[in-house]
Amino acid sequence: MLPDNRQMTIWRYMDRYKFKDMLEKQALYLCRADKLQDKFEGTYSRAQLLDSNCWLSSKGYDNLIDSEAKSRKINRKCFYINSWCRAKHDYDLMWKAYTTDAFGVAIQSRIYRLEAICDSAWKDIGNGFLDVSLVEYFEHTEGGFINYGGDDFGAVIHKDCHFKLDNEIRIICTQHIKPQPESIPLPVNLSDLIERLVLSPGATDKDAKTIRQLLNDCGLRNVPVELSQNNRDRYH
Repeated sequence: MLPDNRQMTIWRYMDRYKFKDMLEKQALYLCRADKLQDKFEGTYSRAQLLDSNCWLSSKGYDNLIDSEAKSRKINRKCFYINSWCRAKHDYDLMWKAYTTDAFGVAIQSRIYRLEAICDSAWKDIGNGFLDVSLVEYFEHTEGGFINYGGDDFGAVIHKDCHFKLDNEIRIICTQHIKPQPESIPLPVNLSDLIERLVLSPGATDKDAKTIRQLLNDCGLRNVPVELSQNNRDRYH
């Protein structure tokens, strides 16, 4: 599910070394669901699972309880995710949450750009599927219920309310590979994705020039580079 306003601004925050890796590979990094920061990513609440088990048992399907649990575990490892934040501006809270070094980068894009690159990239993902969806927030900790699907897609587009400030929109890709890698690259045309770059609070003019050179070397001369917060000088 996506909002009607596809012009909405979105952000992806990352450390500088991850940004350089993205430029070198010309690809977005998609992390396997069970390897993301939230250890409950792609799971149902305990209350919902207990309710499901009780229902199976009441119908005489006790033998399906273990097989359903194994299926959920397998499905969770087949989902790969690339996360963005919906917001008009870069936020200090997001810098602190998603960058670890003193020099981070935030990519500004828009929802329609994310859709377009996925439409172009779907042919490169083999036998899986590629989707862009808003994350819905529910009371996972308190035992909230979400719609259950055989492929567990519903669990991947829901997160605990603890993460609600992220206002997340995500690229979701499925891959049925053995062994399942912890991440996969999604080849994209970065010029179609990146609208501008904002450098983390504390970044200097020298930092901006370093990023400007990296972009120039990759043919992204038209992408503006700015400093976060009060100093918004643009570097060309």
